[in-house]
Amino acid sequence: MIKQNKYTISQQRSKCIGCGVCCQLAPDTWHMNEADGKSEIIDSINKKEWSVGQILETELSENLKAQSECPVKIIHIQQKTV
Repeated sequence: MIKQNKYTISQQRSKCIGCGVCCQLAPDTWHMNEADGKSEIIDSINKKEWSVGQILETELSENLKAQSECPVKIIHIQQKTV
């Protein structure tokens, strides 16, 4: 079994404009919340105005693309330390 690195992905959700680019680029990580029209990290927890989740190394590339393409630059990714 190959061990994958895990990453913390966070979104400053209060500043999301609901463009959906993250959902298009990384649909296994993101979805649109129908109640407010903003994107959310799937299976995330809320910490103040931040939504925080985890991704695996296999999901990193598409989420780095989402981070880069986000027009309001509210997505942040950090490698978790063990």
